[in-house]
Amino acid sequence: MTNVIAKKGGEWLYLSILGLTAVIAVLVAPDYALWVFFSIIVASIIFFYPEISYYLAVLTISVELLFIDFFVRTSMHDCIFFAHLLLIIAFISWVFARMAGTRDKAPTYGLEYLIGFFMIFCAISFLWSEDRIHGSVELFILCASLSALILSIAFLKNKQTINIVLWIFIFMGIVNSVIALYSLHSQYEGTVLYQYQDFSLKMTFNPNRLAFKGHGLLPPPATAFFLNLTLFLAFGKLLSSTNLKTRILLFFIIMTIFAGHMTTLSKSALLGLLAGFIFLIINEDTLKKWFFTSAFILIAVIVFSFVISHIDTLYKTINYGVFRAVSPSEGTTSLSTRITFWTIGTDLLIKSDSLGTGIGGYKQNNVFWPHAHSIYFSTLFELGFIGLWAWLFILGEVLRRLLNSLKKCTDKYWRSILLGYIGGYISMLITGLFDFEYEYSIIWLYIGIGIALNVIIEKQTAKKNPQKLSF
Repeated sequence: MTNVIAKKGGEWLYLSILGLTAVIAVLVAPDYALWVFFSIIVASIIFFYPEISYYLAVLTISVELLFIDFFVRTSMHDCIFFAHLLLIIAFISWVFARMAGTRDKAPTYGLEYLIGFFMIFCAISFLWSEDRIHGSVELFILCASLSALILSIAFLKNKQTINIVLWIFIFMGIVNSVIALYSLHSQYEGTVLYQYQDFSLKMTFNPNRLAFKGHGLLPPPATAFFLNLTLFLAFGKLLSSTNLKTRILLFFIIMTIFAGHMTTLSKSALLGLLAGFIFLIINEDTLKKWFFTSAFILIAVIVFSFVISHIDTLYKTINYGVFRAVSPSEGTTSLSTRITFWTIGTDLLIKSDSLGTGIGGYKQNNVFWPHAHSIYFSTLFELGFIGLWAWLFILGEVLRRLLNSLKKCTDKYWRSILLGYIGGYISMLITGLFDFEYEYSIIWLYIGIGIALNVIIEKQTAKKNPQKLSF
């Protein structure tokens, strides 16, 4: 009875506030009455259905070339993505829904204290950050990333919700792959869509056109990273499907994503892709029996996709986009720039007595790039060895529990989905050695999906054997 009263009270309070806001807005600016009306409808939908904001965030988390850019100093700027705003909105509306009693709390999963410690340490490091302006932006992004993890665990509780997220990933994988293939032949470089003082809504395109690199709605390395995860999720769906038409559809989708992936020329993502698929082949019974054949087909698909995607510039792509990029010589190659970034970070770590620069502090010392191009080194340089220990513990513990669930899972559908997911998780760990940063929202979203999968499978296992429950 108390929950019902709280629910109705929360709804009426919210509607009263919205109504009062609408009246004031119309009186102050009657010309915008129509916009106020539509805003109230959208706000109401978001409040009563926080899952919508979450699914929209999943849909837009791979949209990074359309972003909100703003100057924090005369010569330095930061940016946030629409997915960050949607995740914060979804989290706030979920909290209100929890207070009103219309949504259940997120299930426990055993890592709350460790993740909480990591987040608190990130916040405390702001006190000694060498760049508190950029640190504030990083804290906001980290809060959005944490929201992605929590909401994934809270909302993904059954086969239906898991399927929604998987198909959103696959759909955006197709979109990014098609755009990546198109980008190799496009001359469009983007534009400023809207500007107000120091804030602007920007669309960029072809950031590496001269390097023969394709990209989707993200920069080339991020496109490859996202397509890696999508490939493994789609492969998990392919293994789990019993419908011939669905399997044929997924096969062509996977081939399209492979072609889009190869346009990016991302070596770290390719290394992660190989590592993930080797794990998948070893742990899938049919593929394991034909290990060398499966490995040969994988290499053949990669080579074929690369040739097809770069057929008109094949020689130049191999010469400029591949050989030059892996050269350790000084210049603007991907390897040499990473060595430079890591050298700067090592010096900063030593100067800070292994405590790190504090969140956001690295950018102050490396104006060429806001992070160290590694989810491990970026943690080490900004949060020191304490932060790195917590981050590695989170990543390692999630992987350990996923592998335990894989061993115990006997349901064909969930085992196939989990097998594909772990392949993507391993590719994420390998790719992350050479790119991105610890607060990257796609990583936290993917971890959240994995924990949700683990909780579902562990509960199913516990029903059959109550003695075995790892969460």
